[in-house]
Amino acid sequence: MSRLWIKILTPTTINSIVVGFLFIAPVYSGYPDSSTWIVLENKNSENPVFLVKNALEEVSQDKTEPPTPPENLSQFLQIKVHTGSELVPFDLPSIIGNYRMMNRDLEFRPTFPMERGLTYRATFHQYKFRKFLKIPTDEKMSAIVSGDFTIPRENRIPSTLVSAIFPTSDAMPENLLKFYIHFSAPMNRGNVYSKIHLLNQEGKPVLYPFLEIGEELWDPFVKRLTVFFDPGRIKRELQPRLEFGLPLQAGKQFTLVIDPDWLDAQNLPLKEGFKKPFKVISSDFTSPDPAKWLVTPPRQESRDPLRVVFEEPLDHALINRLISVATHTGEGVEGSLSIHAGETLLKFLPETHWKKGSYKLIIDKDLEDLAGNSVGRPFEVDIFNQVEKQVELKFMEIPFDIR
Repeated sequence: MSRLWIKILTPTTINSIVVGFLFIAPVYSGYPDSSTWIVLENKNSENPVFLVKNALEEVSQDKTEPPTPPENLSQFLQIKVHTGSELVPFDLPSIIGNYRMMNRDLEFRPTFPMERGLTYRATFHQYKFRKFLKIPTDEKMSAIVSGDFTIPRENRIPSTLVSAIFPTSDAMPENLLKFYIHFSAPMNRGNVYSKIHLLNQEGKPVLYPFLEIGEELWDPFVKRLTVFFDPGRIKRELQPRLEFGLPLQAGKQFTLVIDPDWLDAQNLPLKEGFKKPFKVISSDFTSPDPAKWLVTPPRQESRDPLRVVFEEPLDHALINRLISVATHTGEGVEGSLSIHAGETLLKFLPETHWKKGSYKLIIDKDLEDLAGNSVGRPFEVDIFNQVEKQVELKFMEIPFDIR
């Protein structure tokens, strides 16, 4: 009766057939009782480390220090993606990283993050390593020590939200110029216009309402996206408007829709989508007039906010940049702005208590309303109308006193 033996072949083993015995050579993996093995440490972190434990094991009892290993350790230890086939992994390139000896252990740290969910095969050429260092080697020692390691997938839960959309008002002019979409965390760039939709009151998409440009208009933190309506469909007498009409029509309801599958910077979808319904009022062709603003000074020696009520909603982002407070001598007053009531109310909170004296609110004339009309000039200028006055100064000032 024949017997089956399975033996790990070393380079000095001679394949032979002995009567009554059959020798079979499987993939080298090391003897179960081998004192050298491979482990993967910190596999749940962003920086997993492969260790060949006891790569320089002692071979004598005199505790002699092992020889200095060669600089090119990559010839003895390779890490490759393992596809499940015994042959394919050896045809794939090794991942790159840094090698070093840690006492008697050989360490490998990948240069780039490893792909979660993939299996990697670590192969240490033990016999070749020891022969190269001229270390006495047992003939029974495995030629290769290997191991397969899977980087576990993260159980990541979507958490990014649309935190706000400006304008916040539920009534928009027919010639609305833009939306600001704010997110709670950085987003993924690219293909944003496929994730934003404008629906009419029948729930049908409005065709091509936005100006789709290759250079997406993100803030430096990739948390605020500016989306312009197509100016060609807003300005009167232009061909796109004559051909397709206004994207918004006065007296009707519309809804801005944000898709929930929009990916954030972590390649996770939004926690949920977002809808902003609003009604449309008549077009606005008039510039904002700071002379019509209501300024309420704070109390002396208080930290009450300065309150400014606009005669119409203004551009949220521009308010923050283009309005400031100064003393009558022009010295800036340090403090913070906050915007309320559908972008019609500004509160300025000083860092220190207000002192008695004269102050001024400084307005850059580039400040715009929702239709793009700036303090300096309207968005559309009718060339057939007489221009009564040319704007010369860059800023306007509204004085107020604290008594």
